[in-house]
Amino acid sequence: MKFLATITAAILAFPWLAFAQDLNLEEAAEYGSKAAQRATAAAAAQAAANDLTPQFSPNGRRIKVGAYTIENRWLPIRKIQPGDKVFWREFMHGQSDAETMPVLWSQLTASKEALDPYTPAVLPLSTTLKYSEFPPLALNGGQELLLDKPLFSASELRTMRGEIVRIFVWIQGDSTGIGQDLWSGAPSLTLLLKDNAGEIVESYEPFFKTRGSFPWFCYHIDARIPLSLALESGNAPAVSTDEDKALQDFAAAFTGTRQESVGKATTPGLYVKLANPASGKALFSTLSYRMLRRGESLLDGREVDEITDPQTGSRAPNPDYDELAMHLYYGLSGKQPWGFVHGTRTLTDMASTAALNEYLESAKDDWGQMLYGVPFLGYLCNAGQTLQKTNAFENGWTTSLRQALQAMQDPRSGFWGPGRQNNLFCTQRILANAFQPTAIVRADRPVQPTPWSSLEGAAAPNAETIVGTLLRNQITARNGRPGGWSNFMFYKELNKQASADLHATTAAVEILRILRGQVSPSTQDAIDTAINNAWDYVVHNLLLRNGLWLQNAADTRASSPDFFFNFMELTPWLEFRHTLGGSPKVSTKLADNANYTVVWTNPDEDFVSLRIFAAPADTKSFTAKQLVGILQPDGASITSMDPLLAARAITAAAAKRWEITPRKAGASYLASKLAQLPAHVTTASRTLRITIVPPAESTTKLFYAAVNAYGEMTDAALLPDAQ
Repeated sequence: MKFLATITAAILAFPWLAFAQDLNLEEAAEYGSKAAQRATAAAAAQAAANDLTPQFSPNGRRIKVGAYTIENRWLPIRKIQPGDKVFWREFMHGQSDAETMPVLWSQLTASKEALDPYTPAVLPLSTTLKYSEFPPLALNGGQELLLDKPLFSASELRTMRGEIVRIFVWIQGDSTGIGQDLWSGAPSLTLLLKDNAGEIVESYEPFFKTRGSFPWFCYHIDARIPLSLALESGNAPAVSTDEDKALQDFAAAFTGTRQESVGKATTPGLYVKLANPASGKALFSTLSYRMLRRGESLLDGREVDEITDPQTGSRAPNPDYDELAMHLYYGLSGKQPWGFVHGTRTLTDMASTAALNEYLESAKDDWGQMLYGVPFLGYLCNAGQTLQKTNAFENGWTTSLRQALQAMQDPRSGFWGPGRQNNLFCTQRILANAFQPTAIVRADRPVQPTPWSSLEGAAAPNAETIVGTLLRNQITARNGRPGGWSNFMFYKELNKQASADLHATTAAVEILRILRGQVSPSTQDAIDTAINNAWDYVVHNLLLRNGLWLQNAADTRASSPDFFFNFMELTPWLEFRHTLGGSPKVSTKLADNANYTVVWTNPDEDFVSLRIFAAPADTKSFTAKQLVGILQPDGASITSMDPLLAARAITAAAAKRWEITPRKAGASYLASKLAQLPAHVTTASRTLRITIVPPAESTTKLFYAAVNAYGEMTDAALLPDAQ
């Protein structure tokens, strides 16, 4: 800085030296003094320009960073407040980037000159609510840029462990995404957590997917920094086998992601990668961040209804310019009308059959649309009109959709997918939302019609074929029994090597349960066996002793709360079903305090617990509400516990680790089962006796039944009178 000031002063002083001989000493002194003042002022201005510490105005409206100015134009105007519908026009989910720490792109690279090819001469970012002089970066179609200095260093990340940071970025698109599918074709910002060997420890992918041409818009991505953060060399999961490498390469091709365009980083930290994968030009500007308070993020308990745009009723990141799949990706509001269905700036009115057919034609080969858009069209129409969230759809709309879906099905496998490529998850979602006339039939609940999840009450086309495809692709576990399913089940060269994973297994089990009532009795038996084997595989290979779970048997840690609650929900594990004959032998005696002591005299190793119910004498079927005692001969591990107590232990562990509940995960049956379990139920473990309070009412009797690990019960019998 001193060197720069000296050079500046010398340059400014040079004319004075040239003309001094024509001035008298007084004039020369005065001229020199002014020149020195000019040099000092210039040096101060240069120093201020080089100081990139943000300077905030008292009301937060204006921010100075070096030579650049940012202005939050809605401040301090009180009539425009966060939550007002105007914020959804420029800010993803109405969340503004006020009170954030701005970062210049040049701060994230060791060589500012490396950014020159990406720095266009454009006007400053200027919208109704935001003004920024920060130089943007421009990426042409097919370009991606990994900035080589971390946004957060390893030492900073260690202080952020377990916290959620929100990263904001402004993006403008010009003809982007042409020729590539929705999920991999949109301009994006990805965060990469790297160790000092350059290996990716964690990747935070964006869930904003705006393609085409759109004006400046502020997106954000929330990243939870891992609690167990290890960035030293060798601590990151590395590619260790040819199988792992093949699966990773295939996953990259499947999702449209590509290798980075620059070399690996050697400094550990959180890096920023920008990409415009397909076409046109994308501008990126005014990166900023802030730490979130508890409950501000969808990752941390924020209610989904809070992200609904009050103008369109959409939860899409950019509701004016996003495509149909993104309007559905975050779910639909239960409180506001779904106005986006009838048109936005880029979406036509979907209530006409002409618009439906046009959309299906454009979506049938698009992975993102086939996974997140097409499967939910039937629900959009049926639920929208039933709940009065939409206007009426044109007559024949659901018939057109049903016929189109049947035409898109592969008759050889029964599956659906983009470009007629079989896809497990696309098939699961289409069946669950278009060909499911009733909810999953459970042993302890009446059949519930679900007209909103079926097209004109139609059953699934080629149901036997779909089930046959799934059963043939169930992976054999190490114990020789069929286990779960793999994401790569339709890619034979990979499926031979791949292990089962929780996501694919959950999807497969849901398909089997949806179709069980639509196939022959012999196929139903095969379905029951397949689901039992899948449950056995998951609890013995993916469920940990502490109640948490892995996503894949190759995982080294519990990394995500996804799918397990839904898997438990979909299996019959918690259903009360008396499918085992006979009754265990018990004896009872009356204790001094008039309580019953129940002794299990012949516990079979196939059983994990003895359930004791209090119910009227003529009761034939029982519920968790009637439980008064659970006796577990072992109970020391999740797999040796009564299923209800095991489920309670698992949900408690997940709540502590991830702050997630079954209801938040959409597992409503699991949530209701746990809610029925009385808080005061008496339990006893690692013993063969339990003492319970006898019922006060003479009409209430005590029953007992033994239960195996899969939740199957023996016939219930009256407890013998105490001796």
